[in-house]
Amino acid sequence: MWNTLLRIFGITKYTTVQVRKEGLGTAALKTIAPPQFGMMSDVFKDAQEMERIQDMRSVKYVPFVGKLYYWAEGRGVETEERLSRLREKPNYPDAPRPLSERESPLDRR
Repeated sequence: MWNTLLRIFGITKYTTVQVRKEGLGTAALKTIAPPQFGMMSDVFKDAQEMERIQDMRSVKYVPFVGKLYYWAEGRGVETEERLSRLREKPNYPDAPRPLSERESPLDRR
């Protein structure tokens, strides 16, 4: 019931998780603001908290090589490890499989 009531006002389950994780102000701003706000938020967080290049969130926005670096050497490696641990838990059976385990559409032929 609460979920349905909140959705009337544009608040999804994802937004409620973000409120718990980052606070009401940041979650509200991410819901209302355009996607570029997320990029700027990552840049400012990096400026405040960065110790090593591998810890940067904003490196993924560098054209052509940013996402490759992020997922191969940067924070994406930690994210993938955390997701793989979640997939291994028995109470999380509907977790999406890693890309390496998924069937390619080209293999169906």
